[in-house]
Amino acid sequence: MGRSCKVLLDTNFLLGIARLKIDVFGEIKNKFSENGVETEFFVLGGVMDELKKLGANKTLEKGAKIAKKLLDGNGAKVLDDKGDVDTLLAEKSPEYWIATNDSALRKKIKSFGGRTIYIRKRSFVEIDGI
Repeated sequence: MGRSCKVLLDTNFLLGIARLKIDVFGEIKNKFSENGVETEFFVLGGVMDELKKLGANKTLEKGAKIAKKLLDGNGAKVLDDKGDVDTLLAEKSPEYWIATNDSALRKKIKSFGGRTIYIRKRSFVEIDGI
């Protein structure tokens, strides 16, 4: 394959996995591999902190637990950046594809020249620019 794509995942995107029952990791890998690109997954330390906090909330506990398990199972690397998660995602967007369902954040990322991945029509993954 040779070429590699780095995908940085946001909290709301990860929580959507359990709620919508979509294999986002598989879909992302398949879409990039069709173009001869290998995929690596990353998550900010702040996102992991958010998932930990959400795990204490009874209604979001299951989604947070599933997200953590899928991150581990797909070899996601944790970046140790500190600060506001949305700001960090936007700042890192020229280097990473940002997986988020937050429309305001998606606009901000595009203003930084970044590309996004999001869940469309509650049923499939859409990747800008491929």
